[in-house]
Amino acid sequence: LPFGEAIFNDLLYIGNNLVAATNNGIFRSQNDGTDWFDWNDGLSDRIIDLEIHDGYLWAGTQGSGIWKRSLDELGMKPVTGKVYFDENVNAQQDPGEPNLSNVVVQSLSTQGYTNTRPDGTYDLLSNLGQEQIKVHPPKPYWLVAPATQTVTVPSAGIDFAMSLDPAAKDLAVELTNVSVLRPGFVTNYVLNWHNAVPLAATGVTLTLTYPTDLLDLLASVPPPSTQSSGTLSWDLGNVAADAAGNVLLRFKVPVSDSLGTEVCASATISPLPGDLVPFDNTRERCARVVGSFDPNDKQAEPSEVLSLAQLANNEPIIYTIRFQNTGNYPATFVRIADTLQQYFDPASFQFLSASHPCIWNLRGQGEVEFFFNNIELPPVTTDEPGSHGFVKYSVRPRQNLPHGTPLRNTAHIFFDFNAPVITNTTETLAGLVKTTEVPNQRQLLQLAPNPASQLVRVKIGHQSGELILQDATGRVVLRQSVENADTEFSVEGLPQGLYQVVFVGEKGMLYGSLVVQR
Repeated sequence: LPFGEAIFNDLLYIGNNLVAATNNGIFRSQNDGTDWFDWNDGLSDRIIDLEIHDGYLWAGTQGSGIWKRSLDELGMKPVTGKVYFDENVNAQQDPGEPNLSNVVVQSLSTQGYTNTRPDGTYDLLSNLGQEQIKVHPPKPYWLVAPATQTVTVPSAGIDFAMSLDPAAKDLAVELTNVSVLRPGFVTNYVLNWHNAVPLAATGVTLTLTYPTDLLDLLASVPPPSTQSSGTLSWDLGNVAADAAGNVLLRFKVPVSDSLGTEVCASATISPLPGDLVPFDNTRERCARVVGSFDPNDKQAEPSEVLSLAQLANNEPIIYTIRFQNTGNYPATFVRIADTLQQYFDPASFQFLSASHPCIWNLRGQGEVEFFFNNIELPPVTTDEPGSHGFVKYSVRPRQNLPHGTPLRNTAHIFFDFNAPVITNTTETLAGLVKTTEVPNQRQLLQLAPNPASQLVRVKIGHQSGELILQDATGRVVLRQSVENADTEFSVEGLPQGLYQVVFVGEKGMLYGSLVVQR
C-alpha cells in the first residue's frame, strides 16, 4: 500500500476492484493489488469488516460506527437470481421445491465468485455490459439447467434449476482432533457424519478405529452401539434426507507417548456400495504428539505432497483451521478470513464441518469467510475444553499445474473486534511422486556418493530450479534452491534410510533415490 506497513482486516473483490479494509482506512485496486488508491472520503479509522448489501459497500469501523458507500461510484451493477431444487425436473420451480443455499455461482466474464445465501438467492456485481453466469454443483450427482446464462448488466431473475440423479447415494464422514495431542493431557475429537443427498438412507453404520496404546478413551457422546479394543461402532439405522450429526469423543494421551509420535485414527460410514462419492466415506486423521503449541493453527491434508496420482484423480486438499479463546472473556463472535491461492479452483470449494454453527461466504476470486455468530466461546481460564473450535473445508488445485508447485494457505482469525490472529502457513507440493511411485526409468539424477553419510553431489547440468529431499513417507525434509549449476547438499543429522531426491527445474522434473547410512 502507498503508506507502507498496514494491517489488513478484510479483503473483497467488487467486480474487478479489490477493496482492502486496513488500520488506515479503505483502499482499492484495479490491477490485483499492484497499485492502490485511497477510497476513504474522510474515513481514516481502523476498518474491521466490509460487506456488500443493497447496492452499497458497508464498512464497520473501530470507534466511528458504520459507514456506507454507493457502488455506483465504481460503475458496478448487479446480476441477481436464485438456485432451486427442481425435484420433478420440469425446468420450473413448483410449490414445495426449495431454494438451495451454499451453491457456488461464477461470473465467467470477470472470474468472480459468490455463493447462494441461506434463502438460495445470489448477486454478482459487474461493470461490464454483458455477463456469462455459471453455477457449479457441489457434487457430481447434481445436474444444473441451464449450464450457463449470458445476460445483460444489470439483470434480475437469472435463476438456475438443480436436479438430482435418481440413483444418488452419498454418505460422508469427517474426523477432527479439536485440540492437540500432549502427553498426560486430554484431547477432544469430533466425528461428523452427513447424508449428503435429499434421499433417505437405510442401515447406516459409523465406525471409528484408534490405537489403544497411544490413546485412552474417556468418553463418547453418544455412546457406541458396540465396542471392542480400538474399535467403536454406532448403528445410525435409517437416516433421513440431508440429515447430519456428530459424535464427541474424549481421549487421554498417555504420558508414555513420545514427542513426535504420529497417532492415526480412522472413521468410516457405510453402506459403501453404490455411493457416488466414495472419497469421503472414510477419513483418516493423523496428528503428532507435541509439547508446546499454538492453539490457533491451520493444517493441510495431505500436509507435504499431493502426489501425481492424487493430482490426476483430481483429489482435493482438506484444510482444518483450529482456534481457541486464550483471552479472559467469552468471544461473542469469531470470523475467519481465508484467501485461496491462485493455484486453487474456487469453484471446487466445499464446506465440510465445523465445531459450532457457522455461515460461510465465497467472494471475488477466492476470498472465503467463515462467521460464527453468537458463538459465546468461553475463555481458556474458565472452560478449557469448551474454549476450542474449528472449521474444515476442501478445495482442489487447478489442472495442469507445474510439478512441484507450492500450494500455500494462511488464515486470519478474528475474535470479536480484536486484531487478527494469523495462523501458520501450510505448504503442500503439487505433483511430486511418492517414493513407491517412482519408476526406475525416471531415476535420472546422478547422486554421489550413494549411499551417503555427509555431503551428496548432484549432477543437474545448466538449469535452475529447486532440489527437494523426501523421506520414505513422502515428508519433505530438505529444500534447496539451485542456480544454473550442479550442486551438493548435506544429509548430516538425517536418520538412515531410503530417501527420494526430486529436482524441479526449467526443463521438467528429475528423480533419484538416495540411501543414507550411519
